[in-house]
Amino acid sequence: MQKILFFLSLFISLSAQSQQITGTVSSADGQPMIFTTVSLINETSRKIIKADLTDSSGNYIFKNLSAGKYSISISATGYREATQTGLSVDSFPDFVRTVNIQLANTAKDLQGVVVTSRKKLIEIKPDMTIMNIENSIVATGNSAFDLLRKAPGVSIDAQENIKSKGQVVRIFIDDKPAYLSGEELRNYLKNLQADEISRIEIISNPGSRYPAEGTGGIINIVLKKNKRYGSNGNVSAGVGYGKYPKLNGSGSINYRNKKVNMFSSVGTGRYESYNRLLLNSDIGSGANKVIQERTNYWHPVTIYSNARFGIDYSVDSKSTLGFLARGTFSNEKAVTDNNSLFSDVQGQPLSQIYSTKKDKGNSSNFVFNLNYKRDIDSVGSSFNIDLDYGYYRNRGNDVNANHFYEKDVMIRPDYTFRSITPIDVNIYSLKADWVKHVDSTFSFETGFKLSLVKNDNELIADSIGANHQWTPDYGRTNHFIYDENIYAAYFTISKQFKKLSIKTGARAEYTRSTGNAITVGRVDERKYFNVFPSTFLNYTLNKNNTLNLSYTYRINRPAYQSLNPFVNFVDPFTYFQGNPFLKPSYAHAIELKHGFRDFLFTSIGYRYADDVSDNVILQNPDTKVSLSRTENVGTSRYWSFDVNAGMPITKWWSTDLSGGMGYGIDRSDYPSFSYLTKAWSAYFSAGNTFTLPKKIKLELQLYANAPTRSGIAKVAGVVNVSGGVQKPVLKEKGSLKLSVANFIGPTRYNALYRSDLLHIKWINEWEGKRVNLSFSYKFGNMNVKNSRQRRTASQEESNRVNL
Repeated sequence: MQKILFFLSLFISLSAQSQQITGTVSSADGQPMIFTTVSLINETSRKIIKADLTDSSGNYIFKNLSAGKYSISISATGYREATQTGLSVDSFPDFVRTVNIQLANTAKDLQGVVVTSRKKLIEIKPDMTIMNIENSIVATGNSAFDLLRKAPGVSIDAQENIKSKGQVVRIFIDDKPAYLSGEELRNYLKNLQADEISRIEIISNPGSRYPAEGTGGIINIVLKKNKRYGSNGNVSAGVGYGKYPKLNGSGSINYRNKKVNMFSSVGTGRYESYNRLLLNSDIGSGANKVIQERTNYWHPVTIYSNARFGIDYSVDSKSTLGFLARGTFSNEKAVTDNNSLFSDVQGQPLSQIYSTKKDKGNSSNFVFNLNYKRDIDSVGSSFNIDLDYGYYRNRGNDVNANHFYEKDVMIRPDYTFRSITPIDVNIYSLKADWVKHVDSTFSFETGFKLSLVKNDNELIADSIGANHQWTPDYGRTNHFIYDENIYAAYFTISKQFKKLSIKTGARAEYTRSTGNAITVGRVDERKYFNVFPSTFLNYTLNKNNTLNLSYTYRINRPAYQSLNPFVNFVDPFTYFQGNPFLKPSYAHAIELKHGFRDFLFTSIGYRYADDVSDNVILQNPDTKVSLSRTENVGTSRYWSFDVNAGMPITKWWSTDLSGGMGYGIDRSDYPSFSYLTKAWSAYFSAGNTFTLPKKIKLELQLYANAPTRSGIAKVAGVVNVSGGVQKPVLKEKGSLKLSVANFIGPTRYNALYRSDLLHIKWINEWEGKRVNLSFSYKFGNMNVKNSRQRRTASQEESNRVNL
């Protein structure tokens, strides 16, 4: 099949005609613009199909074009973007159209206030919402995890799962899987600094080309890339302080010409923080009720580093071969102090447990991608293939010492246990995509994907026995191996009418998995097949108004480790257990979006999910033990309404507003954990930018969440305000940024879990209030050229790896 596709694309490319568009680009004073980006856009597909770089005389040329209508877009630092539309190319041989363009300066002096073009903090597109992080001042010193807390329509629950419109999302890095999930994914996002991020894309309804994983859609974090010809680079350093100090630094060196694009970057930092968990729960009822008050203080110190290297080589004018490697490394030491106090209904102390847990761990992951892309013709037809390999390694070692008292008198010997957790995950994946434009109004796309995952997860446990020596604890020792193969194929067709465009398709996925709990001698095998349809309609009412209607059907597979049936002991009264019978969850989503003049967007949506999973808490009134286990509990329905607008207030003040509200109905039929929750939710954010004399820029951002309910939890609302200032230095090659994060409002999750059998008050507080100072300096050639974007073979597997 691959050979057939390759030779077909080669035949079509060789049959192309000799039509061309050429011209010269000059500045406002008539000087030739050298090394300037010129992009050729097909007006039917609205896609960039070619890009060229002007030579030493400012000339450019596009050859071997098919008949049709085109546009030319030209961008250069310090100049306004220029676009020439309606360029017709005839079908007769040796047709040449000459288009000369003169660029205008960007900046305009307005009585001491300099107004320049900028990207909005929040951009709304027909298929996604974009947070532009690269030039945001208030983002300085924040991590990717902090930024996601403030993303429109995104929420983070008590277990720090990232959700959109009430459902779990999948995280991508540069259109590639993060290759992490659970605690490791959270740690990676908390160590990924805003200075390394270009933008965050929130795709609530991905199409059939995307993997079906993620009932809440996809969040793609796009890192900064080399977009300039010649040699260039950037260095940055930052310091921050909340309750503890923080340091970070990064650098990049890149080289690019018409044939080769090489890019590399490194980053490192030291992050010290805390998390305080207050947990008050009632166990039992009546005279036998016991009240547990638990205070948990986690104090981690993490030293992290990351590195990326990539190269794209243009084999010829239509073929590109690329290689990408990415690695992350972290070493963490943490001390967790825990105090659990048990009292009777009158509040009289019964017993108390003091525990100290000392963790040492190191993790690393490597991702390698090999990519080949062939442009078949000048209207956007292409063939793309990706081969991926990912390896993940985690080594953890913790010692947990527990001391038992009753009225300050030791009531039982200390219990000290130790856990060693080696984890290795290997992921192999292959995918291919073929896009064919039959004519100017009709195209189709097809492709396939294969993924193979092997997750080897082991827990080696021992404890100090009566002889005061470490003794193997076979009751807690656990070895779990999980293998999963997914075979997928998709097909999409697109048709353009006068005012209406339609894109519809389906994705078929066959999953085969084996969970081998070696310690207990249990093997669970699964096989299931699903078809996931999707449809997108776009209608242009008039020049000011557009409508977009979308429908998707998606799946949320369990995290690998959540299928492990073994029990994990946190302390003598708190256990976590996996569930080998956990099933995937499925969701239908429909959304209608209206756009007015590209600045005001409104949308209404509905999402229904079944077999929804939840963290079920089961308490034993006799032993006072709490067991948490993920179960498929029931269904979820969610209606949403969102509004986004960006507008200038004055010549020096602009604002981006985003708000929404939703209504959800969550139902659980699980015994001892049943509920029917109906609740409203709402959010609002306002980003304000003030441009002052001497190119000083101020930003002020407000974010608010209204109180709501999630399952049996009643979650408190929150309001946060952040601000910052930026000043260019060193002839605008350097930049100083000072920001204050969350200087108004609490940074905590506050919820009350209540049912017939449960009453738990949960307060989770983190180090959100911080002052950050950063400096960055760029050097080398600043002529901009759009970098090649590509999507690798592995998309959804990464987010399910528990390391």
